[in-house]
Formats: sequence, C-alpha cells, structure tokens
Amino acid sequence: MTKLSICIPTYNQGVYLNKCLDPLISQSVPPYEIVVSENHSTDDTKNILYKYSNEIRIVHPPTHLSMIENYQFCAEHADGDWLIFMTSDDIAEKNYVYDILKGIKERPNSILFRGWHSEINSNGDFLRKVPSLRMPYLANPRDAFIEQFDGPKCFFEATAFLKTAWEKAGGFNTKLKLYGDWALWIALSHVGSFARIEKYLTKYRIWERYDRGINRIKPHLEDSIIIFKEMIFPKAQEYGSDVTSIARKKGKKFGYETLLWINNNANHMVIRDNIKIIQEFCDLLDIRMNVKKLLDGHYAPPKSYLLRSNLKRLLKKNIIKCFY
Repeated sequence: MTKLSICIPTYNQGVYLNKCLDPLISQSVPPYEIVVSENHSTDDTKNILYKYSNEIRIVHPPTHLSMIENYQFCAEHADGDWLIFMTSDDIAEKNYVYDILKGIKERPNSILFRGWHSEINSNGDFLRKVPSLRMPYLANPRDAFIEQFDGPKCFFEATAFLKTAWEKAGGFNTKLKLYGDWALWIALSHVGSFARIEKYLTKYRIWERYDRGINRIKPHLEDSIIIFKEMIFPKAQEYGSDVTSIARKKGKKFGYETLLWINNNANHMVIRDNIKIIQEFCDLLDIRMNVKKLLDGHYAPPKSYLLRSNLKRLLKKNIIKCFY
C-alpha cells in the first residue's frame, strides 16, 4: 500500500486554512495522513487547526523557522512513503490523492510525479488553467536536470516525491529563502526519473501585490546565485560540455528575464540598494549590464533573449508568486 503524506507548512495564514484543509479531508480517496507544521503563528491559525485535530496531525517546531526550514521540519515528521507539499492558501481538487496514487501505481520506477494546476487570485476567483511547464511525459535524470536550468519545472503543490529519494537528495536546502522547491527538483533529478500526471490537481493562489514582489528582489537574486553557483553549473560540468553549454545559455536567459522583471517593477532606490547583488548575479551568469539604464528604468535585454508574450503579460500584471 502506498502511503502518501500531505505536508502543509503554515505561518499566519489562518484566513485560508479552512479552504485548504476541507478539500483534503473530503478527498475521493483519503491520503495516509495530513501533517501541518504550525510555525508559531500569531494569528488565529492555532485555533483553526485545533478544530481539525481529529483529522490531521499537527507538529510544532521548537522555535519559529524560516520558510524552507519549516518545509524541512514538516517533511522530517511525515510518516508516509511519498510526500507532497501544499502551501496553506492553495486548494486541492476532489481527486487530488486518487490521481497521484494512480500515477505512482502505473509508473512505479519514477521517484517524482508532477501534475498541472489552475490559478486563482487572492480572493479565490479563477484566473486560468496552466497545463504544463514544458513537462515531458517521462524525464530521465539528465533531462529532468536540464529542464530546471531556467527555473523550476514542477508545480510545488502538484508534485509528489518519494521520501527515500528526498533523503538521498539531502532534503531541502535551508540556506535558501524562497526557492527551496527549485533546489529540491534539481537535487531529485540526480536520484531518478520524473513522470507527468495529466490531470489538474490543485488551485494555486496567485498574489498580485506590487510591494511583495519588490521585497523579493534580494532573496530572489541570493537564492538564484546559490542555485546556479552550487547546484547547476558544477553538476552540468560533470555531464560534459554539451550540458554545460545548455546550462550557460539557459542561465543567461534566466538572468535577462530577471533583469527585465526588476527594470519593470523596481524604482530607482530599490535598484540602487540592491546594485551589488545584481552585479554579482550578472557576473555569475556572464551578463553585461548597463547600470545607468537599469537605474533609469530603460534596461532591455538583447533581442535574442526577448521574453515570450506570456511572460511579458505576467510581468505587466506584476504577478510575482511564480513569475518565470
């Protein structure tokens, strides 16, 4: 019997917990367990969770943790063979668990299964269906690794992974502030194959707050530097010159997209305050940056790296929770 643990790290999201937990508890096929790591919230999260105490398992870190540390803590306390993470503002579809278990049964040699999701806004209104992040039906370790070069290619709340593979990959990288999921997909790609579940598994909540995007510029750059410097470029060299070339090319594309995002959303003061980390990011990805143009809001990448229309649309709307 496959034991699927649904892991929910939460902090101060009491307003959304009912909408997250109710669909999980009423699944067409129940999960093995629902584990919620309550990270010392200061809102009414604890009181809300108490109402579900007979249907979920609540764990408490000894002290308040960073977001990625809380992911790690929650995973360590899950007893299932397979883990899937949900943020506490997202919503599972009715057959969420059934579709995941069906995929695992059909392709038992894969260590990760990823499905599709729909996007909703902060009020829960439907925005769009997102059927793919260029996910192949089945990706071997090399291909799964290459996929991740220009950003994560798994939807966090719609991706299940084998716990023993997670342990072999070293768990979550707790040095990171935002992109623990991206780093995990990279690490897991070296352990086994990724498979696709052709189902919409969740509703993913998109935040459209301008200030939140601006506040994420520095941690985005810091995490990206760690991921490329410590995880992508060194491993790509082990695969050989062809994969190294792909990593450099896709890394540069990722860098240009990031600079354009900063140019379109940050004011002069924010860019000036982060110019040192921006320059380090550009140096790592071998990108030439005109500081004056960026400060003046007139930066543009080379024509060969112009963004696709869909990404332009997301940037224009300041959708910052998942912008690549």
